[in-house]
Amino acid sequence: TDQSGNPRGLLCGMGSCFECRVSINGGPAARACLTPVAPQMAVTTLIGREALVDHADAADKQRRTIRCDVLVVGAGPAGATVAVRLARAGRDVVVLDERHAAGGQYFKQKIAAVQSEGDDDAQYRAGRDLIDQLAASPASTFFGATAWGAFRHQDNQLEIAATTDEESLKILPQQLVVATGAYESVSPFPGWTLPGVMATGAAQTLLRAYRVAPGQRVLIAGNGPLNLQLACELAKNDVQVVAVAEAAPAALPGRALAALRMASLSPRLTLSGIGYLRTLRKFGVPVYNGHRICRAAGDERVTEAAIAPVNGNGAQRPQDALSFSVDTVCLGYRQQPSAELLRALGCRTRMDPNGIEVIERDRAGQTSVAGVYAIGDGAAPLGAQSAIVEGELLADALLGRTPDRRLRRQQATHRRFQRNLWRLFAAPEPGRIPDDVMICRCECVTDRTLRALISEGVTDLDALKRRSRAGMGPCQGRYCARSLARLVSEASPVDEGAGGSFTAQNPVKPVAIGDVAEEQPEWRGYRTTEVPPKTAAAPAGDAVDECDVAVIGAGVIGIAVALYL
Repeated sequence: TDQSGNPRGLLCGMGSCFECRVSINGGPAARACLTPVAPQMAVTTLIGREALVDHADAADKQRRTIRCDVLVVGAGPAGATVAVRLARAGRDVVVLDERHAAGGQYFKQKIAAVQSEGDDDAQYRAGRDLIDQLAASPASTFFGATAWGAFRHQDNQLEIAATTDEESLKILPQQLVVATGAYESVSPFPGWTLPGVMATGAAQTLLRAYRVAPGQRVLIAGNGPLNLQLACELAKNDVQVVAVAEAAPAALPGRALAALRMASLSPRLTLSGIGYLRTLRKFGVPVYNGHRICRAAGDERVTEAAIAPVNGNGAQRPQDALSFSVDTVCLGYRQQPSAELLRALGCRTRMDPNGIEVIERDRAGQTSVAGVYAIGDGAAPLGAQSAIVEGELLADALLGRTPDRRLRRQQATHRRFQRNLWRLFAAPEPGRIPDDVMICRCECVTDRTLRALISEGVTDLDALKRRSRAGMGPCQGRYCARSLARLVSEASPVDEGAGGSFTAQNPVKPVAIGDVAEEQPEWRGYRTTEVPPKTAAAPAGDAVDECDVAVIGAGVIGIAVALYL
């Protein structure tokens, strides 16, 4: 539930939103979407800020410093590819990934309990082959490892701080490869925080990895071919897809040139897209081009949703809305790179033609920071096939080999294909959000609150964050920063270099205070102390009037003062 006790459900399904945090056997908050079930687990739902309760177990972790030639963060198509090639060539390679297995979002495999269910398509098979190659390689792998901090020391030594259930890791690589993938944009609308409203990727993970349908009456809304793929997969598994709302207008005849260029660049992928439309027609799934979701409603979970056509400026026509009875709504708009580590290191970014903030890099993946490389969708969302080629090219560059011309041609083809794909799926930004809609899901900050602050003269993105708390929650702005940037740009033009992100800072993801505290060099080492027993919380509604000392601020200093007093 959120801070007000309103129910919440699965949103991203990939560890980005932190809304699925639970307590396992009384321990600290864990993300349910990344935590495999094990025997004797007691799983408890956390209410509001309970998920932020301090736990002392971080002090009991083993602390380890690892030095290596190359650290690869992310074991998806790009990261696994470069790690395998470098490790086979004799480089000392360490791989970190938040998931319990390699493959990333695109190559995720079915869990062991359901591996015999359903047909294994080409995507499963290609992913399994790459995962097996990584497992057989000499690379050292750490799964269930959250990389929460990226640092550059005065001697230009790179450092990545990571944490697992058992260890706190400090990794000092000579070269760093960031291949952290991307996450889906979800634009706010009335009812978007209801359980049953989730990202397209979350629904696809449930179906492909766990063979679990997200619901039985599903509305899919968004922008891009992934929504069509999900609709086909659901329909083939006996789920009723009531409609697909695609924000882009119909492809033909206005966008025929982009479609023809796609067909010439990759006939296989183009035919695959045409196949999606044929499959949906076969199952009687209507596709509404030029429509966006305008509302969702329900008590404990979503039970009804409506879509409406949009004008060229993104404004909806609610008088023409279509309503559907549903138990699930899947949302998938343009993907955003998970580039927090790269931005924390100071890597330069730029806005691409589609308004997505991407990492500046050369053809091999070298960023503006020496020794730091960015490949795959974590640098710029170009798809899994492009990510694999980028991994191969970077491996050749790091090994000092002459770039393979065939790979260069493939890279250029993939990029041209993606440019034309998004010309085909070009859609206007969403229009005005209703005043009472939450923009920041984590801190429950509404559009009305943000507009009031902007009207008072708060027209800087970081200042708006500080004044409203929007972007200060566990997802750290991943699902609200772009909406805030649009609000700010209405009042004051946003500098192109600023993009739609807050100023980067560590930690890039929520982490236990014990993991962060060890990074403070002025401590001259990590010391543990016995934590006093917790006192019972005051009942709701009761005010605590008296105390010896009040400490305001729960950072390292505030916690240390309170602890020792």
